[in-house]
Amino acid sequence: MHRSSSSNSLLLFSIFASIFGLLAVALFASLPPMIIVDVSWRKPLVGLSFTFICASGIVAAIFPNKCQKGSHFQEKRKRGVSNLARSASHSIIKGHHPDCGEFSAHVVEIRGRTFCAACTGLLIGAVGALLGTAWYFFLGWAFEQASFPLVLVGQALTACGFFQLASKSITRLFMNAIFVLGPFMILVGLDMLAKSVFIDFYVVGLIALWIWTRVLLSQWDHNRTCRVCTQDCGNKRKC
Repeated sequence: MHRSSSSNSLLLFSIFASIFGLLAVALFASLPPMIIVDVSWRKPLVGLSFTFICASGIVAAIFPNKCQKGSHFQEKRKRGVSNLARSASHSIIKGHHPDCGEFSAHVVEIRGRTFCAACTGLLIGAVGALLGTAWYFFLGWAFEQASFPLVLVGQALTACGFFQLASKSITRLFMNAIFVLGPFMILVGLDMLAKSVFIDFYVVGLIALWIWTRVLLSQWDHNRTCRVCTQDCGNKRKC
């Protein structure tokens, strides 16, 4: 109970901090610095930092089991403690989720194969963000007239991404894809507006916070789904 309470407190703190970050982004976009001190290494350094985040996300999306070695699902699967799980004729894990109707909204079927909707969406979004990062931060593309609208659209997409828990399958995939593209738009838009290393890295830090909050929300949702389920499948999380 104490562990669950601590997790919920951390989740609430992360949510409020993420909301504050979105509001701060709006303030920076509305009131960019009057005096701009540009440096030549700003864009390559910021681009490399964001590239590292995207690349890490791609690895996590392609190899989710490697990133979840400590998860309750994986531990149960390895130990095989459930007789029901051992005797089941079908795979108990699909798209790194239990093969359970309660998790049907979490997966998508593509050409007969089951994939995690969230991971697939994050992968698509990260690839798109990487292409945009190469185009803007390293190849010199810029369209400064669109900088402020870009920030606003990015804020909207980021906020929508947090509501992916209420979506299903393909919609969940789409919501996770825009959750990556939104922060990219914010970063590019603010970079064009402010040309500030401080603001750029503040946004990079916010992006890391938003991702962490997204992970905590996903864990909370998975725990809640298993907690209210009445089936004895042997894969229940310890809540």
